[in-house]
Amino acid sequence: MAKYTDRIRKIASYIDAGESVADIGADHGYLAAWLAREGAARRVIMTDIAEGPLAAARGNAERHGFTDFRLGDGLAPLAPGEASAVVIAGMGGETIIGILAADLAKTASFAKYILQPRTKADVLRGWLSSRRYEITHESSAMERGRRCDIIVMRTGNDKE
Repeated sequence: MAKYTDRIRKIASYIDAGESVADIGADHGYLAAWLAREGAARRVIMTDIAEGPLAAARGNAERHGFTDFRLGDGLAPLAPGEASAVVIAGMGGETIIGILAADLAKTASFAKYILQPRTKADVLRGWLSSRRYEITHESSAMERGRRCDIIVMRTGNDKE
């Protein structure tokens, strides 16, 4: 059974109905399962750097109709602009910066990011500000007694 924690539900609340989503580091695929359950996303691309977590995501998400699973590091498995929203959650702020900084042109090709750093959220906010990315929303959710910051950022590349 999928674990729809407050953190997962809060992240999902920033997905607009009908968006295509890329979940970087999809882990068990709980976000995709929640989005499917709520009818919130038309497509979810799930990526992970390791086959084990990707297999777990596949097991949880395929039953909901999502079948796009890709092995790879960060944004590398995606084509530029392929999704309207990118979720990077459950990793450290410096790791998230590394993913975004690895290919700035590709990073800028996606309109919206939902970021949930486990650590160093202040370092991530500072980096986003230095790149002049617009933080449009911030909130937090509790998970296992820990506060989880959630940052919604726009690159300025809205295609709407």
